[in-house]
Amino acid sequence: MKQLSLLLLLHLTLFSDNLFYDASTKLTIADNNSPKLSWYEAQEYCYTLKLGGIDEWRLPTMSEMVSFEDRANTQTFLKKELHHTKRYDYWSATQDAMVKEYAWSQGLMYKAYNHTHNKRDKKYVRCVYSKEPSVQPFYVKYKDVVVEKRENLMFQDNQDAKSKTVNFKEAKEYCHKLRVQGYDDWQLPDIKILRSLVDYERFSPAIDDAFEHTSVQSYYSSTLYGKDSAESIGFNNGIDGHINKTQLQHVRCYRRVTPSKESIKISLFFNYDNATLYIDGKKWGKLNTLLDDYQTSGDINISLGIHHFKIQRKSDTEVVSGSITLKLTKADEGKVINVLASEKKSF
Repeated sequence: MKQLSLLLLLHLTLFSDNLFYDASTKLTIADNNSPKLSWYEAQEYCYTLKLGGIDEWRLPTMSEMVSFEDRANTQTFLKKELHHTKRYDYWSATQDAMVKEYAWSQGLMYKAYNHTHNKRDKKYVRCVYSKEPSVQPFYVKYKDVVVEKRENLMFQDNQDAKSKTVNFKEAKEYCHKLRVQGYDDWQLPDIKILRSLVDYERFSPAIDDAFEHTSVQSYYSSTLYGKDSAESIGFNNGIDGHINKTQLQHVRCYRRVTPSKESIKISLFFNYDNATLYIDGKKWGKLNTLLDDYQTSGDINISLGIHHFKIQRKSDTEVVSGSITLKLTKADEGKVINVLASEKKSF
C-alpha cells in the first residue's frame, strides 16, 4: 500500500497541471494561480495550502527560486513546465539581511531578476514542497581559490577578484588567460552561477565568509542583456542588474571540478577523545580510538583533491573543535594530519 501511495504521488507530481517536480533540486513546485498577498499572508497561504495530496507546502528560498529559471524561455523566464505564471514579482521566504521589514522576491517582467520589497506589499506566491531539507552550498577556501563542494565548482579568490576592473570583452579574455593554483581552464560565470554565490543572509559583502577578496560593487556575468549590455551582480546585498559592456566592472572567474576517482588513506589526530569528524561539511563519523588521555585518531580513505576537515567534541558544558584545509595528492598516502582544537565554547 505504501509503495502504491508513493507511485501515485510521483504520478501526480510529474503529470498534474498543478504540480511540477524538479529532479535537480528535488523540489515539488505548486503550479497554480495564486492571489497577490503580503509576505506574511504568503507564508500562511503556503502553510495552509492543500494541493495534489500534499499539505506541507512552504515559500521557497531565493536560492531555490533561482533553480526555476530558464533564460531561454523569454515568455516567462521560467522552466516551460510551469504554466501558471504572471510576469510580476513572487515572494521568497528569504528576508532582507539589512532591513528587517523587507524580504526578497523574484521578478519576471522583462527578465528573471531579484529585488527586495516591504513585507506588507502585495506579491504573487509559488509554494514548494520537499521531503528532504534543501542542500546548502559548502565553500572551502584554499590559498587563492574557493571550492563549492556540493556542485563541484571552483572560484578565483585572489587579490584580483576584489581589485581588478575590466570591460565585458576584457573580462572574458581575462578568465580565458587566467592561471591560478595551477589551473588554466577558467571562464566567466553566467548569471545563474554568479548569483549562486550570493548569501542573502549577509550584506556588505553578501557572500560566504570563505571568500576573502570581494568588492561590494558589481561583477560581470557572461549572460548578455540585449546587444550592448551584460547581466551583473552587486555584492553589497546581492541585487542583480545589467550594465553596458563598455563599463569597467569586477570579475571573478570559475571552473568546474571533476572529482577524482582515486583515493588514499590518511590518519587524523585530534586532542580530544570521542570526537565527530566532518569532511567538507558532511558528518563522516566518530573518532574513538583512545591513544592516551588527550588524543584520538582514525584512519580514513579519501579522494584526491581539496578537502576541509573539522573535528568536534561536544559535552554537556562545552564544544571544542578544530579544522584544517588540505590539497591531498598521491604523495600524501599514509600521511598523519594533526587537527588541533582552535575553538572552545562553553555553555
